[in-house]
Amino acid sequence: MIKHRKAGLSILMILLLLSAVSLFSAKAQNMTVRNLQVTDIPNDDGTGLRVSWTPLPKESRVIEYHVYRGISPDSLFLISTIPVNAKTGVSADVMYYYDSGWTQIVGVDAPAKAKKDKQPDKATSPLYKEYPHDLNVLKDLMRRTTLLYMMDIKPYYYHTKPIEKDGETYAGLKWYNGSILGKLIPSNKYYYTIVAANEQRKYFMRADMVSGIPVPNEAAAVETFYGKYLPEQGTLQFEWKHPVPSDAVSAYHVFIVDNNKLEAFTGGNYDKGTELVSTSANNAFASVKISDFPQFNYDSLNDYSFVIGCAYNGGITLSEPIKAERSKLNEFYKDTTFVVDDAPDDKGDYLRVEWGKPSAYVTGTSFLGDAKQKMLVAYEYRTNEFYDVNDIYFSFFKVGEDKPFKVHEEFYQDNKIVVPLPKDYDVAKGIRVEMSFNAKSNTGTPLNADYSLTQDLVWDDFIKSLKPSDVMYNEVNLNKTFVTVLSKNIHQSSYSISKEVIALERSLNDLSDYVKREFAIVQDIDVEKKYILIDPNISYKFDPISGSVLSVNLFPGEDKKAMTKLKTSIDELIVEKGTLTDANEIAAAEGQLEQMNAQLESMNNPLLEKVNSVEGRRSRMRMIKKSREHEKRSRSYKIMISDGKGNFFKSEPLMDAKGDVEYFYPVPNWLYLQRLPGLIAALIFGAIVFIMIGLARRGKDLYLRPIAGIQEIDNAIGRATEMGAPILFVPGLSGINDVATLAGLQILSQVAKKAAEYDTPILVPCRDVIVLPIAQEIVKEAHYEAGRPDTFDPSSVFFLTSSQFAFVAGVNGIMVREKVATNFYMGMFYAESLIMTETGNSIGAIQISGTDAVTQIPFFITTCDYTLMGEELYAAAAYLSKEPMMLGTLKGQDYFKFLILFFIVLGTLLSTMKITFLINAFPDK
Repeated sequence: MIKHRKAGLSILMILLLLSAVSLFSAKAQNMTVRNLQVTDIPNDDGTGLRVSWTPLPKESRVIEYHVYRGISPDSLFLISTIPVNAKTGVSADVMYYYDSGWTQIVGVDAPAKAKKDKQPDKATSPLYKEYPHDLNVLKDLMRRTTLLYMMDIKPYYYHTKPIEKDGETYAGLKWYNGSILGKLIPSNKYYYTIVAANEQRKYFMRADMVSGIPVPNEAAAVETFYGKYLPEQGTLQFEWKHPVPSDAVSAYHVFIVDNNKLEAFTGGNYDKGTELVSTSANNAFASVKISDFPQFNYDSLNDYSFVIGCAYNGGITLSEPIKAERSKLNEFYKDTTFVVDDAPDDKGDYLRVEWGKPSAYVTGTSFLGDAKQKMLVAYEYRTNEFYDVNDIYFSFFKVGEDKPFKVHEEFYQDNKIVVPLPKDYDVAKGIRVEMSFNAKSNTGTPLNADYSLTQDLVWDDFIKSLKPSDVMYNEVNLNKTFVTVLSKNIHQSSYSISKEVIALERSLNDLSDYVKREFAIVQDIDVEKKYILIDPNISYKFDPISGSVLSVNLFPGEDKKAMTKLKTSIDELIVEKGTLTDANEIAAAEGQLEQMNAQLESMNNPLLEKVNSVEGRRSRMRMIKKSREHEKRSRSYKIMISDGKGNFFKSEPLMDAKGDVEYFYPVPNWLYLQRLPGLIAALIFGAIVFIMIGLARRGKDLYLRPIAGIQEIDNAIGRATEMGAPILFVPGLSGINDVATLAGLQILSQVAKKAAEYDTPILVPCRDVIVLPIAQEIVKEAHYEAGRPDTFDPSSVFFLTSSQFAFVAGVNGIMVREKVATNFYMGMFYAESLIMTETGNSIGAIQISGTDAVTQIPFFITTCDYTLMGEELYAAAAYLSKEPMMLGTLKGQDYFKFLILFFIVLGTLLSTMKITFLINAFPDK
């Protein structure tokens, strides 16, 4: 009977368990992401897919969505986690994830083996956590993914191993030397799913798996395209904005088309137009000399249209046709003189490019006082190594008037001025500001007097103040004019845009950092030897004779093997050519021979022979590394000034004394010159302290300003002795890491010593457990120094509680019960200070306090007999002990304060006389 009952109970338990599992499965199914779709990203190069899905309602408390991808439906790996606010959820109807470009596949912290991710059906689930370091998995992934190995530069140089495979020599590296990035390959199928996870870290059931195939697409058309005809320059100039996305674009082509042939041209008959210029996908501007195309009548520009085409793999996408406007280039655009210097005070990462005359502009205004008769004007100014600015003159005009109502000379540029306003003028009408400069160039030539910038201050009803508008110079809007800095290193063939800034700027720091990482496409993976294989050839040095960058093999002797192999191939091709009879085959063989001979000639370069003559690998690699990294950090520059609509002027690169393009290299700076005044001040302070300590040790009587609170310490202790009542010493409520606590404990040492001499009991309650043993040792040592070790009571220094107000209640109770005669409060105090001192005041105790807590000093002054304020607390120990080290340091501080005060007064007097060299010598921070 009992067995039957147990069997029935077991069956019931199983049924309940199955019901729970079914219920959980149904709930998980309800929390599954819906409407998962994978579509090709339009207008890209065929390496991207877009994943979209409907987010779960906020009631599901989802905190993140996990995106999985795989090259087969058997195994999908986590590639991204998208966080979500659990409270608000996702307001959009659809969520997107763009799987495009290079994304990290394997990081240095990736697991060694593939691990299943959380799922209700984990045993059969195809979902795995992030890609592992398992080379078998990566080898399989290479079939449909381009892998990029990102490695630290040192292992790349010194830890690569030559690996032979299929007759080729590769450079092999262990996986732990770097990370692996991946990019989709066009026309391959990829599988995706999404899993939601809630705030309880419970993973819901995965969405139904879907697949997608990325394909190369037609490039997007350029939407913003401008053309200008500049007769004085004899050029046609074009500017445009890159289409989005632009990764499918391989080049830009600008065409001129007769209006009569425009329809046929846009229909695909490109012979009806004439290509004016072709430029790389990195550029967004082009200039054409009209003398190169004399067949067009430029005086009748309206007869022609201009079209820009985005070339891509398989075709070209045309923009809407535009007309080129006749324009005259303002002289401002032609001022492209610039210099390049090493950026100061850095570790060798930046070069500084500087151009143009100084600039200043108003950034904001606000009224002062209720009468609003004064206005605070905030401004910024920019200058560079070309000019040394002494004064900036701000002239303020009423609207419609030519005579300023106020001219302010800003001889010390602190970025703000106060302007009195006319009493009879309605500022809502606006104010015009003109900014001019008293400046000299680096050659001593004064800046031309007619150079000035203007800016209108326009009333804004929303902020109820004057709002600065754009800055104008010679009819040029500097807020809508741009300076583009183009750069390249000596290994690059063309200039690319480094940065674009508005024309109010006068300098730019361009990053030229140290070579720290190397990127290489993964050629293969050797699973057996556990190596990732990459191309062993590395760029080495720029050859000024051939004008090309030379490459070498990472491994000594490989270049010689390659030369021998190439010579053998040439000899074999010559023999084979002699057997040919067909003219086309002979021509093809001759072309191939020409290419191979050119390659052989480049390999016979003296620079390559020199580096390959070094036999030791490390010595050879150090030679390669030094030259390669130095040249990769080189920079040559051009600058271009443009309005973004075709009016631009581009400089030539700077040339050296030989007439060659000049390259610049950043230099590490040993000293941070902006902090040099701080270093000098520290040395002066150290010297003063050293001298004062020496004088104190030799017995020199150093005068100390009397401080009442310190002088009364002896009297306060004496009063407690006369009354036969104990002394209470509270060393603050902070920890030992607080400077005020350390100063309080120093005072405790002197107070305890004096109390021991008078045989007066002292009570020291502590709040911090670290302060407690230190205070006990200080009081014990004080009794020994006083010659009264027998009077030391270890229980007189005790721990109360770490709770703030409970500690105060305990201290107050001690005051009342023990009827203390004298209270010392020395250290850091908080909101409890007034409670303690009021209690001590009520029992008639003498109270001496000291703290550097600015918020508590007023309470101590009000309720205590004497208060040590701020640094007086730090000086108290020196006053009491007369110890030479402390005394000399204190006097050194006093003399250094006098020196600071002297410079403050001197700087004030000099600046009043408009002599600012002294205040400019000190750093702002």
